[in-house]
Parts: sequence; C-alpha cells; structure tokens
Amino acid sequence: MAIFISIVVAYLLGVLPFEYLWRYYFWPNPIWLWIINCAKGVAAVLFAWFYVGPIVAYFCAIVVVIGHMYPFYSNYSRSGLMVATGALIILSPIILIIAYAVFLLSLLVFRRPQLSLSLAVTAFFIFSIVMATSLTLWFLFFILGIFLCSRSLVKGWFPR
Repeated sequence: MAIFISIVVAYLLGVLPFEYLWRYYFWPNPIWLWIINCAKGVAAVLFAWFYVGPIVAYFCAIVVVIGHMYPFYSNYSRSGLMVATGALIILSPIILIIAYAVFLLSLLVFRRPQLSLSLAVTAFFIFSIVMATSLTLWFLFFILGIFLCSRSLVKGWFPR
C-alpha cells in the first residue's frame, strides 16, 4: 500500500500545474518556474525515498516526469526536463552535471537548443550506462532518456 501511495503522490505532484498558478499570481520569471519544476521532482523522489525506500524512488522519478509531461486533464503536454533534473539531483548528481556540461558546450557550439538537448540526453544515457551501479538506476536512466529525447525530437531540431 505504501508503494501505491508514493507512486500516486509522485504522479499528482507531476500533474499539478504550479507554473500556471505562478504565472497567474506572481511575476512570470522563467527561472522561478524552472525552480518550481525542479522542486516537484525533488519532492516526489524524497517522499518516496523516505516513505518506502530507494527502489520505489527510482520509479517515482519516472512517474513524476510522466505526470508532468502528460497530465490527465489536458491534451497539452509540457517538457519534463526540469522535473527530471529535480529527480536526478537526488538520485545521480554526477551524471546530471556531465549532461549539463554537454548541453552548455553544444549550445555554445551549435546554437540550437533542441539539438543541444538531444545531445545532452544522449550523453546522459551513455554516461549512465558507463557509470550506473545498479540495474534499477540504469533502467531509470533509460526510461527518462527515451521520454526526454522523444519530446525534443517531436518539436524538431532546427528552427523554421
């Protein structure tokens, strides 16, 4: 029952539209919206980690990203990059730092955000294979990489 509760809490944290409430009631600064989305991922993983254990926290990281990207109340899907970042801050900070370094470097070289995101997710996936210590962690990186890469490929790499 505790596993089910933590997974439902993670999905509901991902579904909640904190960014719309923030834009409506407060100043629409995108940095604060990114921080709020990161906090959603951190909260879901920490809740599952302390309530049930680390194995369920990995699955709750996937569920919170799915809840953020595909909410049940709307056909509009959002990018789950910052929510995944918040979840991975707790689960694997070293691989996350490497992926953001690849993102920033490729953004400076290519000046295409979607291409840089795809390269960063690919680097994240490769380094997670190399540096992952458990099968569960590798499974988490694989699923998050597929979700984030599919979102960036759908939007396209090059501007019109």
